[in-house]
Amino acid sequence: MNIILKSIAYSKSLAIVVIVVMVTWLIISFVISITYVRAAGRVVQSVQRGSGDGAYFCPVTVFRDAAGVEHTIQSSSGSNPPRFPVGSTVSVLYKPS
Repeated sequence: MNIILKSIAYSKSLAIVVIVVMVTWLIISFVISITYVRAAGRVVQSVQRGSGDGAYFCPVTVFRDAAGVEHTIQSSSGSNPPRFPVGSTVSVLYKPS
């Protein structure tokens, strides 16, 4: 009986943690959706970081904001093989000035 009660208490605690994580994710998603603007970008370069087996490739992307101004951004994260090959179209979220 004692084991069952402990199991129920653990399940309730786990459920609370899952709910808190879900609500946090929902709030962050909402803030991003009202703060940032989506634009189409194009990968123009793939920059290699590291070497040998630890090498990975970070995409450099060009996009135009709502005013038509061109921006170039380099991702700080990458993969090997590159997830976004040069020439591919990607979605960019940016914070308008």
